[in-house]
Amino acid sequence: MIVHIMDSLLKSITDNCGFFLSFQNKGVGCFKFSATALPCFGQPTAQQAGLKQRGSNKILQGADGSQCPTDGARHTGQTEASSPQPQSKMVKVLGKPKGKMSSYAYFVQTCREEHKKKHPEASVNFSEFSKKCSERWKTMSQKEKGKFEDLAKLDKVRYERDMQNYDPPAGQRKKRFKDPNAPKRPPSAFFLFCGDFRAKIKSEHPGLTIGDTAKKLGEMWNTSSAENKQPYERKGAKLKEKYDKW
Repeated sequence: MIVHIMDSLLKSITDNCGFFLSFQNKGVGCFKFSATALPCFGQPTAQQAGLKQRGSNKILQGADGSQCPTDGARHTGQTEASSPQPQSKMVKVLGKPKGKMSSYAYFVQTCREEHKKKHPEASVNFSEFSKKCSERWKTMSQKEKGKFEDLAKLDKVRYERDMQNYDPPAGQRKKRFKDPNAPKRPPSAFFLFCGDFRAKIKSEHPGLTIGDTAKKLGEMWNTSSAENKQPYERKGAKLKEKYDKW
């Protein structure tokens, strides 16, 4: 009876602790115990053979020389190293129209070609080169800039024509590139008017909020005569015309 109880107890300890325990009966009330580490503790038992268990790259050596998963891998079922994910690549869209060039871009292109002809073997410091081009462009007369502006107008027509016949792939948005030398969008006649009278309203009403200041400027503009509005409208039209030419 005692031997039967000891067998059941040792079997329970073996299943939960990962050691094979055995004993020898040396006489009445005297037992000799021995413990042996089970190989690959944590692997599925025969009853669990039908269950699929995830493997792990992280392993330990078992008592019999076999390889067993570590505690972390055994409990989480996750691998330490995962397969590399494919990286997204930029794909050039075939048939997409070439972007339009500004008058300044044509000027820089001409300067680059001239410099290459004069100094074919010389290396170019693009930062210094761009700086010199910008300084030269600012000092040029409108007549000198005329030929580059004509080239830009022709290229604009070409670009608009090509874009009308171009359909981007599904899900792709058209990307707009802004020329750093392009002028800012011109203000309207009303905003030009606000620029002249905003300081006056602030001096007369120092505690006025931005919203109330804009409201007063709107009231002043609406009550102004057509004659008073004309200078601002004329100036706004000239700025818009200059902006559209770019």
